[in-house]
Amino acid sequence: MSRKPVRPDDSESTDARPFYRNPWFWAGVIGIAAVTCVRPFMVRVPPPPPPGSPVAVFAATDPAGAAVDLASLAGETW
Repeated sequence: MSRKPVRPDDSESTDARPFYRNPWFWAGVIGIAAVTCVRPFMVRVPPPPPPGSPVAVFAATDPAGAAVDLASLAGETW
């Protein structure tokens, strides 16, 4: 008694198991989670730049015609 091999129809899927049973799915999930968890520890924060040198006293005029000097810019980034 010999049995003939059964061929799946074109309409049927050859892999009937659900996606969450696939080991490649879990490898991808674990890989993405690992990269996400490790990433904050691998970020290199550079040291802050050294403080700038003192600026000489000056006086100038801005494009609107107002006078600008060192005292008016104190405490601002420029």
